[in-house]
Amino acid sequence: MQTFLPLFFLNHLHYSKSVTGVLFTLFTVTSVIGPMITGKLSDRFHRPKFLSFLLYGACTMSFVMVVFSSVTIRVWLLCPILLIMGLFVYGYSPVEQTIMSDITSNDLQASAYSLFFGITFAASSMWPLVLSIVVSHFGFAAFFVFVGLSYLAGALIYWRGNWSAGSADVANVSG
Repeated sequence: MQTFLPLFFLNHLHYSKSVTGVLFTLFTVTSVIGPMITGKLSDRFHRPKFLSFLLYGACTMSFVMVVFSSVTIRVWLLCPILLIMGLFVYGYSPVEQTIMSDITSNDLQASAYSLFFGITFAASSMWPLVLSIVVSHFGFAAFFVFVGLSYLAGALIYWRGNWSAGSADVANVSG
């Protein structure tokens, strides 16, 4: 979202650079607020289900943006939408990291985090390339659908998976 929202505002919605800057700032402010709120809430709820809720929310907000990509939208209406979307988009990552900590034994945490962040950064380096191809060939509506479906896939994985403590304990596996 960080890479493509400004392009969406500028090139698709034809907002000025200053309006784009304000909208993107609103969205980015939630990168601070979102993790604080979701981190607190994840301590009160079943973390994997709560993470699924956040990813379902990000999916829903992506599909809301599909609607906005096909109609003329007033800036003032987009502001609260971006704040809500940012809370979901920025809020899930810390909860995901906490789940990994919850399910990994102390002996394996350093290795697990190295693997987790290695995979995350490798995927994150390829994701903008994939998304730029989607935008170039199919437009921003397709971009939001594609991203929304990826959030949906993540939500389903966390909803259906066995993410309880000890589920990733591989220390007792022989071999």
